[in-house]
Amino acid sequence: MTVAALDEQCVQHEGFGQIDCAVFDGDSTQHEVVWREVSFASLRGKVVRLKFYLRNARLYSFAVKSSGEGER
Repeated sequence: MTVAALDEQCVQHEGFGQIDCAVFDGDSTQHEVVWREVSFASLRGKVVRLKFYLRNARLYSFAVKSSGEGER
């Protein structure tokens, strides 16, 4: 699984593309999505749409935590 972060027009935020996302290949309810060069916290206050790329998988749920709750 990888994730891209898009703006309100579905344009990718710089550094938040599928190719920039660390690949997750597992089964966990505690996995934290990270991008290689940027922090998700840098998008605070902006509109963000998340695009999930899955293969032979289903997304059960996801959550976005606020400041101090696991953000880097």
